[in-house]
Amino acid sequence: MKDISLRILSVGAFFLCCYACPVGTIYAHELTGNVAMEKRFFYQPPVYLDQSRHEDPSVSLGIEYYHNWDNNHQSLVSFLFYRYHDSGRKHFDIRELYWEGVSDIWELRLGFKKVFWGVLEFRHLVDIINQTDTHEGLDAESKLGQPMANLTLIKDWGTFDLFLLPYFRERYFANAEDRLRTPLRVDHSESTFESGAEEKHLDLALRYEHLIGDWEIGFSHFYGTNRDPSLILAKLPDSSSVFRPHYSVIHQTALDIQLTTDNTLFKFEGYHRAEDNSDFNTAGIGSEYTFVGVVESSIDVGILAEYYYDDRGIGATTPFENDLAFGTRIVFNDYQTTSLIVGMAVDIKDTSRIYTIEGSRRVSEHLSAELRAQIFSNTNIEEHSYSLRQDDYFEISVLYNF
Repeated sequence: MKDISLRILSVGAFFLCCYACPVGTIYAHELTGNVAMEKRFFYQPPVYLDQSRHEDPSVSLGIEYYHNWDNNHQSLVSFLFYRYHDSGRKHFDIRELYWEGVSDIWELRLGFKKVFWGVLEFRHLVDIINQTDTHEGLDAESKLGQPMANLTLIKDWGTFDLFLLPYFRERYFANAEDRLRTPLRVDHSESTFESGAEEKHLDLALRYEHLIGDWEIGFSHFYGTNRDPSLILAKLPDSSSVFRPHYSVIHQTALDIQLTTDNTLFKFEGYHRAEDNSDFNTAGIGSEYTFVGVVESSIDVGILAEYYYDDRGIGATTPFENDLAFGTRIVFNDYQTTSLIVGMAVDIKDTSRIYTIEGSRRVSEHLSAELRAQIFSNTNIEEHSYSLRQDDYFEISVLYNF
């Protein structure tokens, strides 16, 4: 039933967009996309017996289409994504498919859309509208498309956004045979919801943004189904144990601030959340300094440092409860648009560490390559990443862009 509901919403959004786009009035359109071959290499044997030692190659297809009409007052935006893989990573998603109407003082969007909030680099604390697409990775960078109606009011005193979110999308967890999985299998068929409306609960969000001199300020409130489920230990009739996802209804009030001074950025994100008859606070602060034109070259080097705190301590649902993160961002500013980010997050209490490397480079007019690596080091049994202690991996993707 959940899949059927999502398909109905998808078809509805498609026909709404088509109805709003009379063919004879289209003035501009653009079709782009890419086909990517990806391979992950795991260096160590798996922790659990039913896991595969290596991961098979996968193929992904992303197609973006855009057109506008009515003197640029109306537009259609779409981004469809599909990944083929032999394991549970195979999936299709409507990342975006929405109609947009704009005027001088307001903007209205209807359909599937991705929305990003926040300023920090390693962990996006206040970003809550879209569900994380864990098919693609555990870093919360990839997001599923979210059905919504989004009204934006543009005033001299700031920008105000209202979001109506009529359908919730559950999080995917890796199968028993996959790498990067939880200690026990997560039984998606047994998900529970605090709301009796389950995934059809109407979520609401408000956000205010304003630029005051060198200060960028964002203030938001979200009421709805938590995108990050609690995993409840349960017994099946055959006496085996599984995790069952539980999705509570939350109130989250958040603030994000960025101050720009010359080559330095100062950043803050934090929120207060109330759920399941309890509440807690979490926050992150950071700074980024950029050396422009290192050694009289075109290369820019950014130095990043951030700190995260969650007052739930070991009870936090995230590994960033008392952690420092350091990194460097290198942008070569060359014809190949080469870039590289190297980072490390370390738990202050037990010194467990997660190393991350991300890089990309254009090889030719249509070909580009991306690499990514994650290493889990000195992982403590109390850490969320303990089940990943032997899942260090290197990933390379070759993309054909059109």
